Amino acid sequence: MKTFFERNTPSRQFLDFHNTIISGKLTSGISINRTKRSTSIPIVHRHFYENKHWITTSITIQDAHMRKVLSEVLNKYQDLDMELENWTFEPPFMPLVHRWEVLKNFQSTTNEGPLKSAASALLAFLSPIIASSVFSHSQTKKTGKVRY
Repeated sequence: MKTFFERNTPSRQFLDFHNTIISGKLTSGISINRTKRSTSIPIVHRHFYENKHWITTSITIQDAHMRKVLSEVLNKYQDLDMELENWTFEPPFMPLVHRWEVLKNFQSTTNEGPLKSAASALLAFLSPIIASSVFSHSQTKKTGKVRY
């Protein structure tokens, strides 16, 4: 995984932990120009520091096996085309929250190999980021007032 820290400049640049600047621009979300170096990173995690907290702005999945896992897990999710989204998720990460149990089941039922490893890595990476949303979602489902 790779973490990019947002630098508060007019061009919205991102710094990696080696202080190498990767040019970016703000459009409908934050994107970075891909370089040879950044495309070899399985997950790009973008966040900024505010009021003594790190806030995630987006994550981009670049690993082919992880993309395959998410294609399976998010199959037929309404109005979601990950190719159009450039495999980027932004808060509140609703597709991931809604299909969290499916991702966990995929990981537990898949035979050893690259897809199981990719699913395990996704669960490990995403758990702290979306844990509170997953908990809230499960509590909402328990009320029975909302159908899923």
